[in-house]
Amino acid sequence: MAIDYEMHRSYVEIDGAVISYLDIGSGEAVMLAHGYLWSAMIWEPQIKALSRRYRLIIPDLSGHGRSDEMPWKTADLAIPPSFPS
Repeated sequence: MAIDYEMHRSYVEIDGAVISYLDIGSGEAVMLAHGYLWSAMIWEPQIKALSRRYRLIIPDLSGHGRSDEMPWKTADLAIPPSFPS
């Protein structure tokens, strides 16, 4: 049986950006994170099996899938003075 992913999709607002994530299954929580240029759906083959035993939290990272880009960029972050050069 196919999983209706929209039924398990939620959204949270962080710094003005809307971030999408799947929250599916029950049990001990496991977070699955995708790589660059992918989305939460990269985990689709594993979701059915893992969600039988675990609560899966699978975000679409910033600027991917159904998530907005964050209003700041990595280049905007200051390098802490203690960071070795």
